[in-house]
Amino acid sequence: MALRRWLAYIALFALVALGLFFLFRLPGGEVRDRTWERIERQGVLRVGMDASYPPFELWDEVGLRGYNVDLAQALGREWGVEVDFEDIGFDGLYDALKVERVDIIISALPYDPLLTQDVAYSYSYFDAGQALVVREGTNIAEVEDLNGRRVGLELGSRGDLEARRLEQRMALERKAYVTAQEVLEALRDERVDAGIVDAVSAYQFIGEEGGLRIVQQVTEEPYVIAVPMKAPMLLEKVNEVIIKWRETGFLEELREKWF
Repeated sequence: MALRRWLAYIALFALVALGLFFLFRLPGGEVRDRTWERIERQGVLRVGMDASYPPFELWDEVGLRGYNVDLAQALGREWGVEVDFEDIGFDGLYDALKVERVDIIISALPYDPLLTQDVAYSYSYFDAGQALVVREGTNIAEVEDLNGRRVGLELGSRGDLEARRLEQRMALERKAYVTAQEVLEALRDERVDAGIVDAVSAYQFIGEEGGLRIVQQVTEEPYVIAVPMKAPMLLEKVNEVIIKWRETGFLEELREKWF
């Protein structure tokens, strides 16, 4: 299932990249990308992020740290350039990219189809969608095993919506809580048999307390990297590295480190 989703993402973004390639191809076949040219010329990648969303990006006594900080620095190593971080409020990130204050946005950025006329998105490097979480040792392996089970969910979330849909075709018992944390605590304490919560909350809880595991991604919320529309070479370079990191396990290493 995860592999099929990943292949679907590749197909979708490959079509976008192909369109950008032809859009900005110069006579003679050369592709012009002033953003990538500047990065190569100056040896600096300017990264915009809102450093207020741990563990993806945060300030502490050490400085600027987090999953996305490591991700950006790894990009710099791949390309042999320095990385310059710009801490910008989330609402200002797209504007900063538009006015060329930054070259790229790496900031737990969800894919937004409404903005694909303004920016280009990379392949997904993290899926923050709703996940099915169970206790270690349970025989629940997918949502089809929830018939007759008590399922915890965060009230009003996409997990709540998915549980309501499942309830229409099986006899599960929904248990609503105010926060994802409360769902996971109820699961740990055996007040429910499974939980459907966002993957970020699940990974954080499991990393801190253990005893639970994610068995299935129920919905998708891909985190992506944004680059200017007129930067097809930069987009291609980013996607090449993301594919490499998936194959080498680097993204998994980052998740394990920060969660």
